Amino acid sequence: MYLCFVYIFEYYNLKDIGISLNDKYLFDYDKVKNILTISKNEEYADGFWPSNVQSLTAIVGNNGAGKTNFIRFILRAVVNGSGEHSPKGILVYSDNAGNMHYYSAENIEVRSLLGDVKVVKLSRPLGIECFYYGSNFNPLSSLSDILSVELSGMSNGCDGWLLLHDLQYYANLNSSGGIYSLRDYVNAYYSQNQLRMALFIKEFYGILDEEHIKIPRYILLTPNLSGYRAFQLERREIYEKLPSNNMRKVDDLKESRLLEIIYYSVINNIRDNRYGVDYGISILNGWISMVESQDTSFSVFDLFSAFVDNNVEYNNDAFLRELKRIIFCIDRLFSIEGEALNIYIDISEKEGAKRFDDFVSAAYDSRSFLTGRFFDLICAHDTWGSVSLSSGEQLILNLFSRLHYFQETLPNTIDNLHDPQLIILDEGENGLHPEWQRKYISILMDYIQKRGAKGKYQIILTSHSPIILSDIPKRCTNFLERDGNGITVNVKDEQEETFATNIFDLYRNSFFLKDGLMGKFAESKIRYILDCIEQKRTVVYPNLRKLIETVGDKHIQSFLITKLGEVDTDQTIELLQKQIDRLKKKKGNE
Repeated sequence: MYLCFVYIFEYYNLKDIGISLNDKYLFDYDKVKNILTISKNEEYADGFWPSNVQSLTAIVGNNGAGKTNFIRFILRAVVNGSGEHSPKGILVYSDNAGNMHYYSAENIEVRSLLGDVKVVKLSRPLGIECFYYGSNFNPLSSLSDILSVELSGMSNGCDGWLLLHDLQYYANLNSSGGIYSLRDYVNAYYSQNQLRMALFIKEFYGILDEEHIKIPRYILLTPNLSGYRAFQLERREIYEKLPSNNMRKVDDLKESRLLEIIYYSVINNIRDNRYGVDYGISILNGWISMVESQDTSFSVFDLFSAFVDNNVEYNNDAFLRELKRIIFCIDRLFSIEGEALNIYIDISEKEGAKRFDDFVSAAYDSRSFLTGRFFDLICAHDTWGSVSLSSGEQLILNLFSRLHYFQETLPNTIDNLHDPQLIILDEGENGLHPEWQRKYISILMDYIQKRGAKGKYQIILTSHSPIILSDIPKRCTNFLERDGNGITVNVKDEQEETFATNIFDLYRNSFFLKDGLMGKFAESKIRYILDCIEQKRTVVYPNLRKLIETVGDKHIQSFLITKLGEVDTDQTIELLQKQIDRLKKKKGNE
C-alpha cells in the first residue's frame, strides 16, 4: 500500500489542510459538502522517477510552517505500533493493482473519476512499514514524541534514537537502567555507526555513480582507546596503576597492531566493570611479561593463544576466549602492506569484500559482543588514515548506510523485520554544502535504483532548500506557509514550476526569501552608509569609502559611490581611481 493523499482536520498547527503524496492523481476535498473528488493528473509523466520508486513528494516551507508536524501525523497514522487508530483526517491509499482505499475520521462521500478503479472504504488506517530519518538531534525528547522512539513497523535512523538504542541492542543489555555513562552510549553509537557505514560501502563501492559520490575504498581497523582515555580523564588513580604499553616492538607492523588491540581491549573490559581492577591489571602484567620474553619476530595470535590456553583461570575466562577469537579473525582477514600505517581491508577487490563479509559473520556472531570493547572501524580513502571523510561525506554516508542497514541488513538477520517501503527524510540535507545538496536527489535515486527489484518505494521528504527543490517538479511538491492568522496553508497552486529552474530564481521567489537576497547584517551596513551620507557626517567619510569598497554587488557599489560623490568629491575620486587600477590590472593579466 502507498499513501496518495492526506487531509488533516486538526493536528497541532495544521488545520483543514490537504497534501498530495502521489502526482498521478488530483484530490479535491470540499469541506462544506464533505465530498472528496479523485481524478487523474493530466500533467503526470510516467517513468519520471526510477522504476522502483512509486513516488517522491517534497514538503517545503519555512521554519514553523508545520513540515515536521505533518510527518508526525503520517507516522501516527501508518505505524502499527503508534496506537493511533482514528487520526483526525482523511487518508487515501493505492494498492499494487491501482485500486484506491480510503479512511476518514468523518463521514465523507468519495467521487472517483478514475473509470474502473475500485474505491474501498476502510474502518481504520492501514499500517505501512517505514524508515524515518531526521537531522534534528535531541536524545532527550519525550518518549511520547513519535520522532524520538521506534515502534512496531517503524525504523528510526535518527542520531538521537541510535545514541540510546545502539548500546542496548548490540550489547544485548537493558541499557535503560541508568547504570551506563554517557561515554558508554557514545562509544557504542560511534562503533555501530562505523559498522553500518562499512557494510554500506562494502555493498556499494563501484556501484553508485562516482560523479555523485566517491565511496571510500578502505576499511581500517584500529584499537579502541575508550577505556584507556576514560581512566586517563576520570580515574587517575587507576590510570596510574596501568602497566605501560611500551612492550617490545615486533618487526611486523601488523603484529604490533594486534598487540595494541589486546592491550587496550583488556583495559576496556576493566572500564566496563567486567574485570576487577587488580585482576585486569594482573592479566596485563602477565601478558606483557610473556611478550617481553620473546624475540622480535613471533606470531601474536599463537602467543596469545598459548597465554590463554595454558592458564586454567584464563582458559575459563569468556572475555579472553572471545578476544582470542577476534585476534584470529583480524590476523586472518586484514592486511597491512606498502606504506599503510593501519591494518585494513580493500573492498575494491572482490576477495576483499568477501573477507569483510567473513569478518562480520565471525566477529559479530555473538549478540553479547559490543564492538567498542575490541576495535574501531574507520572508512577511509587511503590506508594511513590521513584523508579523513569530509563532513559532507560523513552526513551522506550516515543517511544511506542507515537506510541500507534497515532495508537490507536487519531484515536479513531478524525474521519479523521487513524492508520499509515508505522512506521519510525530514530535512535530511541539513548541514550539507550546497554542492552536496545539488547532488542529494541524484544520490538518492541512484541508490534506490541500484538496490535492484526489492519492491517499490515511496519517498516523502521535507526541506527548506531551493537547491533540493530544483530537482523536484512542482506537481510533486507541497508548499506550506502560515497565513495572517497563523494557520498553515498549502499554497502549491500559487507557485511557479520548480523542476530544472535556476536556483537563484528559486531563491528570489518570495516563498523562500521575503526580504531580498542580502544578509541582514550586510543590509544594515548599506543603510548605515546611506544614513551617514544623508546626514553629511563628514568625519566618517574616509571609513565610508573603505566600507563601499567591500560591497560585492557592483550595482549597489556604483549607487553608493554616486551618493557619496554628491557630498564628498575627493572620496569619490579615490574610489573611482581604485576601480580604474583594478581594471588595468585585470587587463594586464589577460
